Amino acid sequence: MWSDQIKQLLQFIFDQGFYLTLIGGAVRNYLCNKEMGYDLDFEIRSLSISHSQKSSHESGHESSHVISDLKSNLEKHFNQYINKISLNDYGVLIFDFNTNNEKYHFELALPRLEFFIDNNLSHKNFNYQFKLDLDYEQAFARRDFTINAIGIEIRELATNSWKIIDPYDGVNDLKNKLLIPITTEDKKKQTFHLDPVRFLRSIRFCIRDSYNFSSELCDTFPLFDLSKLSIHYFYEETIKSVEFVKFFKLFFNLIEKHKIKLAEKIYALRFLCNLPENLNTQKIALQKNNSSFNREDFLLFILENIKNSCAQSNSNNSQTITFEQFSLLWTTFGCSKQKLKIAARFN
Repeated sequence: MWSDQIKQLLQFIFDQGFYLTLIGGAVRNYLCNKEMGYDLDFEIRSLSISHSQKSSHESGHESSHVISDLKSNLEKHFNQYINKISLNDYGVLIFDFNTNNEKYHFELALPRLEFFIDNNLSHKNFNYQFKLDLDYEQAFARRDFTINAIGIEIRELATNSWKIIDPYDGVNDLKNKLLIPITTEDKKKQTFHLDPVRFLRSIRFCIRDSYNFSSELCDTFPLFDLSKLSIHYFYEETIKSVEFVKFFKLFFNLIEKHKIKLAEKIYALRFLCNLPENLNTQKIALQKNNSSFNREDFLLFILENIKNSCAQSNSNNSQTITFEQFSLLWTTFGCSKQKLKIAARFN
């Protein structure tokens, strides 16, 4: 499953007194098809540390020395394989690990609690507290869906020793292709809807992976406020969905149906629903993980498909968005410097 270099990396982490719990998409991949892919997210834990350490994003305190020390040790022992290693604002250790023929992306995070900030509608609207002895139910409560609240506890390389961690019955929901939000017993303290990106992720899982909305998830939709939703996350989740026209249509349909507040600059793009669903999305599927494929490439791809659609029908009337609309789309996505280039290609 893993190369010798990856095994050496994991064994080194074990030898430092840690064990790992794989979380996120790699767990879904492993449970569904026994393959993990190259994007590996772990919670990192240590039985030798009995006290709790705290960090506040709001005050900008240093991340726990535990993860900082590990960063230094990894840099020292695996410098020929690791690049772009960093600690983000949430104490997550992030690095790429290059073997002879493969490139892995790692994220190592300490268990933490998250506390949403009142009247803040952004994706990063929370403070957090590291708690190294946190149990899995508490640690996974910050995740979005039950299917993403599954872990694989790894204390040694032998796969027969791995343990499935499933405090929210996510494995069953994974089998049934059902999206259920992580909730608490106290309905007055629900936080799922406070992160606007979760609304986008719900749509992406539905469109790309054929998951069904649960009744519990549908109940959260009217609670969302997307008035501060950024173009960045709108674009990122659109690309990840691959079938982006279906994404646009379901997104704006849910906005209208549940009367959800939406940022004006994104609401102005509802003409995207007019794009034909039969656009060739193969290029998006191939390029979505390519770091050089940017917003301009994506918009020019849409434009090229519109032109091809017009040519095949031999009629300009089949053009589904106007130049003015496309120009708005271009500038909204932050590509205004190339506007003359658009005009030349649009006509």
